[in-house]
Amino acid sequence: MNDVIVRDTVKPFKWVGIGVTNENAGAASGLVNVAHQLGGSLGLGILVVVFAAAGTGTLEHRQLLAHQIATAITGGGVMLVLALVLVVALTIRPWTATSVDLHVCECLA
Repeated sequence: MNDVIVRDTVKPFKWVGIGVTNENAGAASGLVNVAHQLGGSLGLGILVVVFAAAGTGTLEHRQLLAHQIATAITGGGVMLVLALVLVVALTIRPWTATSVDLHVCECLA
C-alpha cells in the first residue's frame, strides 16, 4: 500500500522533470503544500490591498463596491497570467537533440 502512495506522490514531480526520489517524496510533497499555503496567503493579502486601494474615490456606495470588486478581479487575473508565465519559464526545458530525436529526423528524411 505504501508503495502505491509513494509512487502516486512522486508522479507529478517526475512529469515536470524535477526527479524526486522515493525517499524524498514526503519532503517534496510537504514543500509543495507549503508553497500552496504561502502563495494563497500572499495572493489574498495582495488582492485585499488592491481592493482597499480602489476604494479611494468619490463614487456612491454601490458603484464604489462594484469598482473595488472589478479592480480586485482584474488584479487576480493579472496574478494568474504572471503565475502562468513563471511556471512556463521555470519548468519547460529548452529542446535538446537526443538519439531518439536524431532517429526520427533520419526517418523523416
